[in-house]
Amino acid sequence: MNNITNKIRNFIILPCLAILLSMALYLSLVFYSHKIFLSFPKAEEYLWNYFVKDKIDITQDKRQKSIQFFVDNIPDDLLPTRYNKIQIIISSSNEINAYSAPGGRVILTKGLLDKLTNNKALVFVIGHEIGHLQRGDHLYEFSRSMIAKTYKLFMGYSIFEELLLVIDNGKIKQAEFIADKKAFDLLKHYYDGQINIEEIFYILPKHYDSSILSTHPTTEERIHEIMKYSS
Repeated sequence: MNNITNKIRNFIILPCLAILLSMALYLSLVFYSHKIFLSFPKAEEYLWNYFVKDKIDITQDKRQKSIQFFVDNIPDDLLPTRYNKIQIIISSSNEINAYSAPGGRVILTKGLLDKLTNNKALVFVIGHEIGHLQRGDHLYEFSRSMIAKTYKLFMGYSIFEELLLVIDNGKIKQAEFIADKKAFDLLKHYYDGQINIEEIFYILPKHYDSSILSTHPTTEERIHEIMKYSS
């Protein structure tokens, strides 16, 4: 009996306890590193210059000026209070994607712009990324990724990063819903009374929706949340 008890303790209880403690430490490290990035604007420029900028194939694109002009003229109450200016950057990547970056930057890929010819859908995408900038979601993602990769490096667990991502599932989904609400507010400002949110979501290239991690909400969930918000 003692032999069985020892095996249960050594091969089940102790490993499970170690994993739970590791995950608790992970959440704490992500929380505090995120707080540091939020508290020090210079930290964002450091992240941009030394960890992000060189990974983006920034390109000169004639669409950048017109999109930047639009963003520069968005009313202040619809812009993040954390930044004096939102900078639009176009990547030469053919991947269909858009994301927020340190220092109040919004990255739009050439692949996205080539597919996204509807102005309302483009406004929605920009508003969505502005919503992430307002909350500092881009800094949380960097913190989460940094800590998870550090865990993977030192602990050698090939699936540990994915397990840690599952922990953040609820937070990631909530962040997407809130960013969608900011996007809807921007749409309402420019197209009040002329918004069909379902139509806009289905105009968005499918790759833009499906390329995001599976922990993100589905198109149907996002539409449902916006419909609740707008009613």
